[in-house]
Amino acid sequence: MKICLFEDTGYAALYPLTYLHPVFELRCGLFTSLERLQHAVGSDMLLQTRESLLDVTRERHPAIEVNPDPAPDVLYLNARAVLTTDEMSRVASLHPDIVLISGNTPVAFHARHTDAYSIRDGVLHFNHENIDQSHIEKIACVVVSRPWDLIRLNLEILNNDTAFLPPEIHPTANVSVNAVLEPRNAIRIEAGARIDAGVVLDASRGSIVIGNNAHVMANTVIIGPVYVGPGSLVKAGAKIYEGTTIGPMCKVGGEIEESIVQGYSNKQHDGFLGHSYLGEWVNLGADTNTSDLKNNYGPVRMSTGDAQEDTGLRFLGLIAADHVKAGINSMFNTGTCIGVGANIFGGGYPPKFIPAFSWGGSDGFKEYELKRFLQTASIVMKRRGKELTAAEAGLLSSVFHATSESRKAAINR
Repeated sequence: MKICLFEDTGYAALYPLTYLHPVFELRCGLFTSLERLQHAVGSDMLLQTRESLLDVTRERHPAIEVNPDPAPDVLYLNARAVLTTDEMSRVASLHPDIVLISGNTPVAFHARHTDAYSIRDGVLHFNHENIDQSHIEKIACVVVSRPWDLIRLNLEILNNDTAFLPPEIHPTANVSVNAVLEPRNAIRIEAGARIDAGVVLDASRGSIVIGNNAHVMANTVIIGPVYVGPGSLVKAGAKIYEGTTIGPMCKVGGEIEESIVQGYSNKQHDGFLGHSYLGEWVNLGADTNTSDLKNNYGPVRMSTGDAQEDTGLRFLGLIAADHVKAGINSMFNTGTCIGVGANIFGGGYPPKFIPAFSWGGSDGFKEYELKRFLQTASIVMKRRGKELTAAEAGLLSSVFHATSESRKAAINR
């Protein structure tokens, strides 16, 4: 039996992070939902995503069938669910007559319940009234509902995910004899990784995982739980605190705390990034700083669109979607949200909500010209050995047009 990771209608509440990514590509803990499932069950899986993301998803995951025809031997798993190893085992052994629900969110069910769901535009919709109450079981798993949930949960999920990757130091890893690893039985350093002299890996409060071919430069201090993904570079003298996830092919430096960097992004100079989420292809200029605590220590409000929402969090910094660029000495206030492709520069604090494809700063914004944006995106991606494909350019163009009205309203406000 195959397991199909699916998107439900909750994907829209995770904007702006899900404009260019299916929910199962968002990173929390050591993994994305897709990577977590791959570690649990191997390659015998399927993916179900929005029609607008179908082409790019097939390009990114060519070995996995995307949006298959419904079949009776498929077990569906909600991509917004973040499962422990025990919860994954429960899902994998789920009886065909059972639907697992966390709160009001269906988490997993067998495709035999064809009257309980429908798929429209690639998104799975539940018909709750058709589910026999005797077939419902509760599961107390984590379900991500809002973008800041990923930040709030990251430290806990990092600790849970270490069950998928046991500690070890690969024989091909290059670890300086002048590096401090304490305790070694809570540290994983994978093949080809390099740990330079003077590095301190302090895993006394949580495991540290250094991915394949990652490089931690001299005099860096990392306090776990922390994940540094494959091919990423941690610059000399960096201070990486607990609850931080650095995805693949990133360059990071300065001070980072309880933050997620999705992948292929740069925050490589001095400056503070706290309780934040950076998407892919983000670049923060030198001495960029985020505030993650209000002066009155009150709960942080954040807007991901037209209205502000009380997050209930005391610590929350920046959420930046893919392809965001920020100039040197940029300053971001507590609870700032930046849409896809925005380019921020200049002095002072920019607004706390910056719509997609905006160009400017505290003195005002204008619309980023799509042709110029795509040219820049292509150059940036080539520097990491990636090409901006026709499907990706088409998706970016579609998001540009889809966000036009909200962007113009925010710019003219």
